[in-house]
Amino acid sequence: MIIPQDVLKSNNALFNAYSKNDYIFYEDDPPQFYYQVISGSVKMCSFSTDGQEFIQGIFKAGQSFGEPAIFGNFPFPSNAIALEDSEVAKLQAAVFFDILKIDFGLMKKFTYLLAERLRYKSMLLKEISSYNPEHIIMTMLNYIRKNHKPEPGNDFI
Repeated sequence: MIIPQDVLKSNNALFNAYSKNDYIFYEDDPPQFYYQVISGSVKMCSFSTDGQEFIQGIFKAGQSFGEPAIFGNFPFPSNAIALEDSEVAKLQAAVFFDILKIDFGLMKKFTYLLAERLRYKSMLLKEISSYNPEHIIMTMLNYIRKNHKPEPGNDFI
């Protein structure tokens, strides 16, 4: 967990249940809350004008999502949708910032997390703009293998 559940609870976070395909927030919504997956999984995605889906990221239990909009104070650039029945903690953005002011270690974790996401997006942009599809796929598979620990019983990479 990025923010321990007891800290979320003691700061009046709401713990909401979502069914598969429920929207947690919509593209262009204002960033009023910090979100953290307690169980299940969530995807952040956007849709082109012709309905094609672009998945920005998939977040599992213990991970947070949507923080760039909170830090930048801009509308969410994508939708957040439950991929399966999920529980998500929702904490007021102002309270989230108060927690970060108090806990430098936690602030450092979020800085690292945002830097890693930026590195991934930068690598992805370079690959998409510069190489053939086979090279892009190999780079992505290598990135996933190096940066994501397989879940028990799911060690295909």
